[in-house]
Amino acid sequence: MKASSVLEQLQRAISLKQTVRGLDISGADLRRADLSNLTAEKLTARGTRFDYALLTGAQMIEADFSEANLEGAHLERAIIGLSTLDRARMRDISLAHANFTIGYCRNADLESADLTGADLNGSSFFSSSLEKAVLRNVNAEYTSFNSARMQQADLRDGRFINATFNSADLTGANLSGGDFSLADFRGAKLVGVNWEGARLTNTLLDDGVAPQA
Repeated sequence: MKASSVLEQLQRAISLKQTVRGLDISGADLRRADLSNLTAEKLTARGTRFDYALLTGAQMIEADFSEANLEGAHLERAIIGLSTLDRARMRDISLAHANFTIGYCRNADLESADLTGADLNGSSFFSSSLEKAVLRNVNAEYTSFNSARMQQADLRDGRFINATFNSADLTGANLSGGDFSLADFRGAKLVGVNWEGARLTNTLLDDGVAPQA
């Protein structure tokens, strides 16, 4: 399917407020496309180019964005729960206040991504790059950041209860004001981390269980 026809089909669905179901747009070039408020179910977009595209307010439940390029894309307030973004390129993406619950984002590049206020409950960021990413005020209960690269990431005031950071690199990260109760940091690199005001009730560290803060 040509990129132009894909874009026309999606934009027509948006204008008619229709839900796109089961569409496969893998490999399409939708760079800088305006797809704000798109509603889609089980969209397949493997390897699709969404660089700097507008997907603000989109609802894309159970979508497959594996190996897609979403660098600089805008997904503010988007709903992409149960979706897969494995190996996706998402540098400088904005997922502010988005819903990405029970999602898969493994081996992905989210360097300098903005996830302010996002709901990441139950998702996996295994072995992903979150260097200098902003995760302020996120809800990340039961979320896996195992083996993630999170140097200088901003996790201030986030809710990370029962989250796992095993073998993650959090060098220079800011965790101040966050709730890390029952979180697991065993094997993590924590050089220069700012813990000021963080809640560490029963948090697991290599030296044992952190005292309540």
